[in-house]
Amino acid sequence: MARRAILNISFVSLFALASGCNGDDLECTLNSDEPLLSTNAWEGVLGFDLSVEGASHRIDVVFVNGGCSELKIDVDALRLQGEGAGVFHIGEVDPPSGKVAPRGDFIVPITFTSPGRGVYIAELVVESNAANLPVYTLELVGPGAGQRIPDEPDIEFFTSEVTLEDNPFVSVPAGIVRFYNLGGRTLTVDSFVLNDTTNFAFLGGSVDPGATCEYGAICGPGDGPGTGCCAGGLKCRCEEFNANGVDCEIPSCADVTVTTGLFHIRGVQFTAEAAAGSHSTTMDVYSNDPDTDPASVNLTGTK
Repeated sequence: MARRAILNISFVSLFALASGCNGDDLECTLNSDEPLLSTNAWEGVLGFDLSVEGASHRIDVVFVNGGCSELKIDVDALRLQGEGAGVFHIGEVDPPSGKVAPRGDFIVPITFTSPGRGVYIAELVVESNAANLPVYTLELVGPGAGQRIPDEPDIEFFTSEVTLEDNPFVSVPAGIVRFYNLGGRTLTVDSFVLNDTTNFAFLGGSVDPGATCEYGAICGPGDGPGTGCCAGGLKCRCEEFNANGVDCEIPSCADVTVTTGLFHIRGVQFTAEAAAGSHSTTMDVYSNDPDTDPASVNLTGTK
């Protein structure tokens, strides 16, 4: 059965047209009864189920017209691109004309067929007459196993190298390391280690490389293990939520765990002390993967 996914309004408002529509116009908003695909600060990623070699998984991606005028999607220009595009397939879209009335939706069935073990990445490109994002790109990520999912945890990075780049949310170039657990047993990460701490730091600045916790929000430079802040800033985020009247339980610091078929992300940035110019290093991930301990990814960039 296909899984129906709808993009979050924070970036599918990309289809909200500017024809007299504003945030106070209830007739020009997404239907709150629709399901929403959860997102994070790095939005626009669609992950498929872990699939053994030759098996397929389909997701129906739903784009919503949040505007007050007819949305016209160029069906002929709808395409897949990127190194892994060959393992994804676009099915019959609905409506076939690509014309979407206000508050209507446009469905794009996408199927991932696993060619074997690995993480496969491509992009779905959607062109339309949307006033805010006439060209929208959705990243597709398909995790594949071999002929069977192994009994042990199996860590695999999305890419072998991550480039730190300028980011509107961080004052220095930063990058995101992502890795899947392609195994049949929960992956437990004991620690993350940067092999050049002069020029590189984990996003948030002061979190010790060995400190681990479930992934959460980012702590500021003044927050660290000494103030009860786990890696990822869970305590900081909970304090922020509670201060605004939102209940938030503070989980105890523990190893990062990644269940079968899910992925984990880790932010990395240049330090304030890093000299101008090009830098490179590796980040090691120590875990209970019996075949790769540590697993390493290359980091590079120019400050």
